[in-house]
Amino acid sequence: ELYTYAQQNNLTYFEDISNQELDYLRNLLRHQIIPFLKQENSDVLNKFQEFSIQAKEAFNFIRKQSINYLNTFKNNIEVTSFKDLDVALQKDIICLMFEQHNLYKSYDIINKCLELINSNKNKKLTLKNNYYFLVEYGFAMIKKLNLNQEFSVKLTLETDCFILNKYHIYFSKKIPQNNA
Repeated sequence: ELYTYAQQNNLTYFEDISNQELDYLRNLLRHQIIPFLKQENSDVLNKFQEFSIQAKEAFNFIRKQSINYLNTFKNNIEVTSFKDLDVALQKDIICLMFEQHNLYKSYDIINKCLELINSNKNKKLTLKNNYYFLVEYGFAMIKKLNLNQEFSVKLTLETDCFILNKYHIYFSKKIPQNNA
């Protein structure tokens, strides 16, 4: 269509030579798979479009249900009610939670979250960017690790002090000999 339009309107048409190579999936589909499918069913592209519309409608329905569920439970999962839902809705609720936190999600991660919920145990799954998926006391949620914990420690001279099992502090009146 583009080539014909360019010809009819006396335009110069430039085509990238890679468009003819079968090394790229888009070209393999365009040059071999789609023509083969059209031979089998001349209406195949319309069928693809109809399927795409149906899938989008189904997704929109499921997404509305997911939004309502999370609104009901303040963006958490109430495990008992969650287990009564269809698995498609369960997975979308978890996906929506990930999207709300701008977190990477995959088929495997969503299934691991489902496994945690179904395990009936208090557990957590570490995610990226200091987030984790937590199941505890009948609820599942996504939380961010609080790296700014408040604490109080009494410091005394000449005594080792360990903070959060991570930092070692020592105060002394003596001036070190090595200028440390």
